[in-house]
Amino acid sequence: ALQRLDRTNAWAPTFPSMVAVIDIATRTLVDADPVAPGMQAIALVATNPSNELSYDETGARILVPLVGTYGVNDGGVEAVDPFALQSQGLVVSESQLGTEVGPAVAAGNDLFVITSSNFFFDTQLIAFDLVGGVVTDTLHASLGFVSDCIHDPPTDRIYLADRKNTDPGVRVFDAATKTEITVSPIDTGLPPYDLTLFRASYVGVAGGGEASAGSDAELAEDAADGNDAAIEAPMLAAWPNPSRGEVVIRMTPAAAPGSAAISIYDVRGRLIRSLTGSGADRGERVWDGADANGLAVAPGVYFARPHSLDPGSIDAPALRIIRIR
Repeated sequence: ALQRLDRTNAWAPTFPSMVAVIDIATRTLVDADPVAPGMQAIALVATNPSNELSYDETGARILVPLVGTYGVNDGGVEAVDPFALQSQGLVVSESQLGTEVGPAVAAGNDLFVITSSNFFFDTQLIAFDLVGGVVTDTLHASLGFVSDCIHDPPTDRIYLADRKNTDPGVRVFDAATKTEITVSPIDTGLPPYDLTLFRASYVGVAGGGEASAGSDAELAEDAADGNDAAIEAPMLAAWPNPSRGEVVIRMTPAAAPGSAAISIYDVRGRLIRSLTGSGADRGERVWDGADANGLAVAPGVYFARPHSLDPGSIDAPALRIIRIR
């Protein structure tokens, strides 16, 4: 995100603020508007991006918190389409919230936003219903500066960096119930400022649609027991991806006829569809973007995962598939 500030006017934010896109393969800028002359970034409708960008997996979009002018409710959280390279406008404005916005993350149809209520930077973590367009909950209020929040999709938890003078630390919330899991903040010694998540494991989905994770130690144990599937688990590739229509999913190595299925899950680990094949198509499955009832799924992020039907074999890591409008 790129700020545009007027240094001749007390560094006031001016239009347009932008999001620059970089092709990491070529390490070059991507032209967001080839029709316009020169190299163009994505122009935003609000100004002064001042917090980290986040990715909304349900909406398949990037969220940009913009504070505008401090003390004036002229900012909000803006959505950017990473495929069309265009702004989709504000999903919530500061005037709707009546306060300044800070970091924001989405979980399902909820947007969790850190807001600041005064010039002392006393902050709150609120939940905003993206469908209903209203604030539904205040999960936490801090007489101090809350600097960051992140969402962990496999566990559907929100992690909050609370920097208040007394009891600073990391707080954990259940995104579905909007309740705090931690009885007291996780003590980090010094007040936390930034958060990230790392798992030294592969994440999969167990039978029945529940999320599970297999550790590196478990994989090593499988290999030591002579389980070749732990070493030669099938891998997936999909094209086109992202897709608006059918997606061809290829399994390598190809499974024997009738011995494997590919299951499609949403970001919360719920089973959407199971794809089976036989004969010549044993290495490929085609997903038409519909669920088990034949209804088209909403745009967003889904996961494909091969499941061997042979006893004693293990499941392989999931492949992310993005459905776009």
